[in-house]
Amino acid sequence: MDIHFVSTLTPEDEERLAAVIIETAKGLLSCFPVSYTLRVTATSDKVLEHTQTTSIAPAARLPRNRPAKVQTISVRTPAEDLGTPRDKKNPYTDD
Repeated sequence: MDIHFVSTLTPEDEERLAAVIIETAKGLLSCFPVSYTLRVTATSDKVLEHTQTTSIAPAARLPRNRPAKVQTISVRTPAEDLGTPRDKKNPYTDD
């Protein structure tokens, strides 16, 4: 799999986002028994990379005939964090 992301971010913001992308992808992929390499190259040519290897065959580690467990969470942000005055209707809260 090869993913390309093109944006209008500044080079400094791109480098910060690259670190977040690497950490987020590591967390997601840690749930799967796969070997992989993550590599993010920013416009500034800064490269962030992470490699994970597994020694057990994926088929031997995956549970069989079990449905996936999916959890849904809801995150609410206080109106003051969104910059919305408390006296106005905010679609992100129950106020």
